[in-house]
Amino acid sequence: MSRTKEILTGAYKILENAELCKGQFARTQGGQTMDKLHEVEWVALVRILALLEDKGWCQGTEALTGRGIEVAPEDKNATCFCLLGAINRVCHEHPHLKQLRLVYALRAQTGERDLVRWNDREGRTKDEVMALVRRTLHAVRVLDPQTTHN
Repeated sequence: MSRTKEILTGAYKILENAELCKGQFARTQGGQTMDKLHEVEWVALVRILALLEDKGWCQGTEALTGRGIEVAPEDKNATCFCLLGAINRVCHEHPHLKQLRLVYALRAQTGERDLVRWNDREGRTKDEVMALVRRTLHAVRVLDPQTTHN
């Protein structure tokens, strides 16, 4: 089984047990808690995880080509992404996503306000970034689309 398939299979198992995933989020800007995400946003986190696993991770820029040239995250030649670049890539592919909700959810797990600074911290590793996305997936509950309209 490919690594992406493993990630997606594991993520969907989490989704099946979403009721058991009680949010443990810190308060975010304005006192809003981010312990609930719409299913499409949750799946976007899965896509971010797969993108970082398949394409790679970087620091100091949102995206790089295989030759190390800085490009926009939506560029088809991008071969690795920082965390924010991965978010931007997925949101570009799916314009209906609310980028800030993804940022708030991830930020709450870091305990910091700036994801770029967190990603670019000296000594940060790809494994730590992947672990952050996994923690976020485990920490949130998925909103029931029949009871919410936002």
